[in-house]
Amino acid sequence: MKICASCGGRFPDRLTYCPECDGVLKISAQGRKLVTDLKFPFTDLHSFKDYVGFVQMCSPDRFPLHEWAAPDAQWTLERAFEGMRYGLQLSIKEKGDLPVFAKCQKLVDDAHDHFKAGRRREGYFTLEEMRKLLRRVPSW
Repeated sequence: MKICASCGGRFPDRLTYCPECDGVLKISAQGRKLVTDLKFPFTDLHSFKDYVGFVQMCSPDRFPLHEWAAPDAQWTLERAFEGMRYGLQLSIKEKGDLPVFAKCQKLVDDAHDHFKAGRRREGYFTLEEMRKLLRRVPSW
């Protein structure tokens, strides 16, 4: 069993992430296996709202490149929208199954389809509509 350095949760050795907080497995300087970095840069609805803006500005192909990260750890459209879906699940856990989250899920799917089809403008404004909906949900 491994212990997550972020949330303290326990999880099987076969996993490379913490299922409680989605922390990603890292190796410490001493060679110990620790989970220190989150798979997505948010932990609650408040920080998820910022993430939606990041995805809106960078989609579909303007995500920053990190020289230190492996090729499969770079931001892509697919990874960004995986985070969007995870963020909505996290928001539902935090605030309950509000109708606004169902609307946002449809907007995420629509925006993803727009970006994949090369319709940047439509994708951008679909995510803008989602941001406006999320602003109405208190996150403090």
